[in-house]
Amino acid sequence: MHLTNFQVFTQQGTNAFGGVLIAIHRSIPVQRVTTFQNDYNLIVLDIGNSPNQIQLATCYSPPNENLPLHRFNDILSRNSNTIFLGDLNAKHDSWCITNASCAINYPLWWAR
Repeated sequence: MHLTNFQVFTQQGTNAFGGVLIAIHRSIPVQRVTTFQNDYNLIVLDIGNSPNQIQLATCYSPPNENLPLHRFNDILSRNSNTIFLGDLNAKHDSWCITNASCAINYPLWWAR
């Protein structure tokens, strides 16, 4: 794979399957948000120029770990113009509010 035309951002994970990567074409202005650079399984980038700058966040949430909702709140409070991506293990028990509501209710509750 040739990624010479891309800036590649990576972050180590907390398990053997974890870690995240974002590749952004070099023609797009991008900067890593240093506030989150030491968080495992998480990358946050500023993309574009002000006033139209967006924040891109990608996260891997391992099945045996809680969702980092406090960090999601920190990300959104920094820039509400944010796109969240990632593997959040939606079928894991940590998404459940009740036994009957497992698959997607928890992230929807947080997003409200």
